[in-house]
Amino acid sequence: MKGKIIIPAIVTIFSFLGITYTACIKDNCSSSLCANGGICVNGACACVTGYEGVHCDTLWSQKFSGTWKVSEATQDANGVTEYGYTITARPSTTGNTFLIDGLENSVDSVYCVINDNRSFLMPAQLNADSTFSVQSGEGTLDTLTGNVTVNYTFTQNGISRTSNMTWSK
Repeated sequence: MKGKIIIPAIVTIFSFLGITYTACIKDNCSSSLCANGGICVNGACACVTGYEGVHCDTLWSQKFSGTWKVSEATQDANGVTEYGYTITARPSTTGNTFLIDGLENSVDSVYCVINDNRSFLMPAQLNADSTFSVQSGEGTLDTLTGNVTVNYTFTQNGISRTSNMTWSK
């Protein structure tokens, strides 16, 4: 008779403990709202390419946007020329691209593709005015200084040049 009472009692106790334990497990994602296709993993948002931030609500391109002072050293067959000017970078229609206005005083925008949250490529492109074209380039944001370092090759008025520049705000 004791065996008939002990076994159901043990089953009841373990069932109660199991229900109580699972009811106390905290859902780490219940308070985390991830935007732009981000997914909650253990209480933190894992963002899709092109977005970052606690809630995946910041476009990568935003960190490159704005007006920048450019310090540039350009090399061609005649030597190195150093000069400064201002450019404006602005987001395009997707989170992983942006446009540069005023590069080498071109009237057209230069298209850039962001690799990760701090670097980008300048693919080959011929601008509409046909006096300026980019062969290739790449840039990196220094997260400590906020400056961007860019190296690219371009043709302007038929002359091929290589440029190293730093953008600062």
